[in-house]
Amino acid sequence: GVAAAVGVNWQRSSNQATIISGVNVTTNGGAVTIVATNDANAKARAIGTSMSDSAKANIGAAVAINVATIDNIASVGTGTTINAIDAGGNKGDIKVEAVTADGKVNEFVVWGLAAAGSTGTESQIAIAGSVGVNVLNLKNQALVADNAQLNTLGSMSVKANTPIVLQNLAIAGAFSRSTSGGAVGAGIAVNILNQNTEAKIGNNVTLNASESITVKADSSLNPRVATIEDMTEIIDVVTGKIAALTKDIPGVDQIFAQLDKVIQPIEDKLRDLINQGKNSGIPFSVELFTRIEQE
Repeated sequence: GVAAAVGVNWQRSSNQATIISGVNVTTNGGAVTIVATNDANAKARAIGTSMSDSAKANIGAAVAINVATIDNIASVGTGTTINAIDAGGNKGDIKVEAVTADGKVNEFVVWGLAAAGSTGTESQIAIAGSVGVNVLNLKNQALVADNAQLNTLGSMSVKANTPIVLQNLAIAGAFSRSTSGGAVGAGIAVNILNQNTEAKIGNNVTLNASESITVKADSSLNPRVATIEDMTEIIDVVTGKIAALTKDIPGVDQIFAQLDKVIQPIEDKLRDLINQGKNSGIPFSVELFTRIEQE
């Protein structure tokens, strides 16, 4: 038996809020807001299994790949003037921000699960593979270009942020009950992240504010917490195949029946906790190779 599963997400996104060069913007005390908001998410999951009682070779291969290039830019052009003030002294804040939506993160999930197996006198080889890859290029920039002038009696902010959450699970298994032997398993999990989060004021820029002036860039990288749904999705596939593979072994069905009596109430309880909004996740991340570049 041969099984294969391939899941690929290829994402290219550009989001920009811009006041071009040489423009004059004046409000009567109202705010001037140049904000680009982004919330990028991608999930690629592949589960491939091949388990047979009569095959000479069982091959299970699963590939899951996320490739994303995301540009999120807020900018004020060269020589642009912004006045958020009037003669009566009314004030308006000025914001130049490239941010992720409030309460959100840029989440990228990729799985690869491959299970092979073999039993019987004709089964000699069990081969499993599995590759999980995240290739991410993320750019969040808040820019005020050269020779710009920003004036307000309120506050002024130039901000960029990039909160990132990654999950990369590569799970592989191979087993053989053949007297001739043979079992091969492999799992690879790769994260390649190029990240540029920047809040920048150009040359010869004038910033006048009666209140605070904030120029800030921040980013974060955290592993995604695997939920019970993630785990049960894997467990359901694997245990179902193992049960089918070992169905002719005396007493195995009774063992699985007893396991169900123990596991099912636990799953039900965890699902209830999730529905109630409580944190019931299990930190679970396999990363054999991670490269992170921050500019």
